[in-house]
Amino acid sequence: YNLNDENGNVLKTNEKRIYMPYVIGIKDGNVVKDKVGTISLDEEQTKYSEFTKEQHNELKGIYSDLFESVFGSKDNICTQGEVCD
Repeated sequence: YNLNDENGNVLKTNEKRIYMPYVIGIKDGNVVKDKVGTISLDEEQTKYSEFTKEQHNELKGIYSDLFESVFGSKDNICTQGEVCD
């Protein structure tokens, strides 16, 4: 596995890696929802391209649904600084 910097220099890590985004929602010890990968890219995009605003919103919705499956409605989710029951 090699990394390339913005100047094209190659850094050999001497490691092999597999990257697979996988998010699992667990509630009471059971998987309630999961998401493998991210979202489909447009034809002109590569895996290094930034998401479009629409793609960002789509993925945000997927993760929001996953979190809601674990924590219940968005009203039940504590925010920073709150005491959670």
